[in-house]
Amino acid sequence: MSINSLNLNTFEKEISSAKQPVICFFWTAYCSACNQMSVAISNLERRLGDSAKFCTINLEEYPKISDHAGVIVVPTVIIYKNGRAVTRIFGLTGEEELGYTIEEMIVA
Repeated sequence: MSINSLNLNTFEKEISSAKQPVICFFWTAYCSACNQMSVAISNLERRLGDSAKFCTINLEEYPKISDHAGVIVVPTVIIYKNGRAVTRIFGLTGEEELGYTIEEMIVA
């Protein structure tokens, strides 16, 4: 698997059509916490990518998505299931904690 980079045209389609949980990582290039957390996201995608779909959204390029998704702080991870947001994680979060939350959503 790989991490998909979403834009305005693909955001809704990817979330609504997914058969598995969708982990969306909202970030900006100027955010040092986002840069740190992107390593954790990449590691988790390698480990859990068969059970969940991992996506990134650069909010500098697509600010309208942040409005639509209700993202007010970066980094933010939103986990979607069946087209709906079920969990939101705000701010810098460690790989272990983030992985635990994602794994819970996969089995739920």
